[in-house]
Amino acid sequence: QVVFRGEQLFLGNLAVLHPTQLDSMYIQAQCSQLYCTDQLLQDLLTQLHLHKVKLPPIISNIEHLHYTGDIKGQLDDFHLHGAFRSPLGILQVNGTMQLAPSLQYLDFQGHLSTKNFKLGQLVGHDKLGAISLEAYMEGRVDSTQLTHAKAKGDITQLDYNGYTYHNIHLDGSWSINELSGHMSIQDKNVQLSINGLTEWDKQDIRMDLDVNLDHIQPAALHLTEQYPDRKSVV
Repeated sequence: QVVFRGEQLFLGNLAVLHPTQLDSMYIQAQCSQLYCTDQLLQDLLTQLHLHKVKLPPIISNIEHLHYTGDIKGQLDDFHLHGAFRSPLGILQVNGTMQLAPSLQYLDFQGHLSTKNFKLGQLVGHDKLGAISLEAYMEGRVDSTQLTHAKAKGDITQLDYNGYTYHNIHLDGSWSINELSGHMSIQDKNVQLSINGLTEWDKQDIRMDLDVNLDHIQPAALHLTEQYPDRKSVV
């Protein structure tokens, strides 16, 4: 077991190569329990890097988490195959993470699955609620935001603005000023598919899209209070 400041951080089997050399240290662990809070993680990284480390808000929003599964790799580049449990929900992961010095950014590539995960609370968005998904994802989170991401998979449910969407398929990419790819929704209140590219900056939004809208009930989706009795508006 590993204890830091009176907290049991790790319980399981652990092998460490080159333990005195941070740059080449290699870890292989089978975690019965890996526990951490945002404050403990910040303090531990500060001690390892010998200067103050401030966590990105998206990590601080998790508050505390438990991880069960396997970890192998270096401190700044490692593979995970297991499950994270936190107040936001359970996230199954099978992928790799790379951490920049002082956590300036975090990269992730791999498979994610979750049910009823509190996505809105994680990213600080009031209109977003829980999400259930199974997808392959790549992305980078810096000190303030998600800078780019790719995703391919299925969202079985997503809460937005008080409505729960079902059966969303994604295959696309997102960056700070661009969104491209394919999305389809086969929900009882909206049947929609979108292919193409959207770009934006401070002055303009540019779209090159192929949109197929078969059915929509805006009032049921809480998009408007108009058309409350209509079965569809296209």
